[in-house]
Amino acid sequence: MQKQKLNRPELICVAAIPMSLHYLLKGQAVENGKNGFVVPPKNNNELANAMLNIMQVNDNKINEMRAYSLAKIKNNYEIGIIIQKWLTLYQG
Repeated sequence: MQKQKLNRPELICVAAIPMSLHYLLKGQAVENGKNGFVVPPKNNNELANAMLNIMQVNDNKINEMRAYSLAKIKNNYEIGIIIQKWLTLYQG
């Protein structure tokens, strides 16, 4: 089976809890601690800590993070919203 890279909105749509590098976060879907974890770039210790922390998050918090993610995707990435953004961009 071929591996497929998913971007952050796709990860959130499938209810995954993503980790993101801080410099990739600006304007994106991941909010540290709310629906994923953000780590500074080139910091192996912080990445390792984030990975350990996510394994210790209880099921209630995971479900809360998933629900927040799905609501955020619906409110920001629904097809009608995306079309409107493209129209606004195209029309200037």
